[in-house]
Amino acid sequence: MDLEFVKRFYEEHLTRYGKEDIRGMGWHEEDEYSIRFDIVTQGLDLDNASILDVGCGYGGLYKHLVMSEVKNFSYLGIDFLPQMVKAAKEKNPTGRFEVCDILSDNAYPCDYVFCIGALNVKTEGSNEYFREMLAKMISLAKKAVIISFLSDKMYLANGPYHFENAEQLKTELEQNHQVKVEVRNDPRLRGESCLVIHRF
Repeated sequence: MDLEFVKRFYEEHLTRYGKEDIRGMGWHEEDEYSIRFDIVTQGLDLDNASILDVGCGYGGLYKHLVMSEVKNFSYLGIDFLPQMVKAAKEKNPTGRFEVCDILSDNAYPCDYVFCIGALNVKTEGSNEYFREMLAKMISLAKKAVIISFLSDKMYLANGPYHFENAEQLKTELEQNHQVKVEVRNDPRLRGESCLVIHRF
């Protein structure tokens, strides 16, 4: 996996659009960006939970948890891009954010691991990297991993995007890990899927 390419992708978007525009994270629609957090947290008991947000971007999940009045949660947002972490801290001064790569840096077990659209950039080795990241997140989660990703290219312009088939991924994960996978396909998020990967 060419992580330098991924870093350049986001650095270019940040430079072009700035931290006040969600396009700086590679997203396009503000409404879809907000709805995404409703979908990934729906039905989860996050009160008193420890939460790891992998590829936290501007810290949108943290802001959503605060505004949703989730009680007594502990949160750590991580991103391998220092500029993203800096923007997240500026936007969410009460949140905890760090520069970290969970495959090479220390990361600690927690109740829930979220990864919201952070594995959408495609380079050589994307399939293997996507699965390596999933395996690592599953190993860290005590209760569940929640991941959203691109699943239908018809809704996107041409670009270096990585896609996964949600049903095939569900089958693969349940065969290879001790997990039960729930697929969430919400029509409000065109071309995206969410998996809630429950640990036994």
